[in-house]
Amino acid sequence: MNKKRGVKGGKKITGQQAAEVRRLIKDKMPDRLKLAFSLWTRAAVQQLIEQKYGVVLSVKQVGRYLKGWGYTPQKAYPQSI
Repeated sequence: MNKKRGVKGGKKITGQQAAEVRRLIKDKMPDRLKLAFSLWTRAAVQQLIEQKYGVVLSVKQVGRYLKGWGYTPQKAYPQSI
């Protein structure tokens, strides 16, 4: 018998909260929202969700949300002079 892995009944954000988080990611930079980040990372989104809604998610779960919303990991490359 296969059992599902992960946290049972873990806290999740609502659809309305998810829509607001997506809007904030699109329209604002983390530092403008008084977060300790200059770019959007999984940790920055995690902190935003915890501050706004009091919902504590793992970085992995935040990554799943971002993937579901169509965001993909990006690498920052140093600019050459």
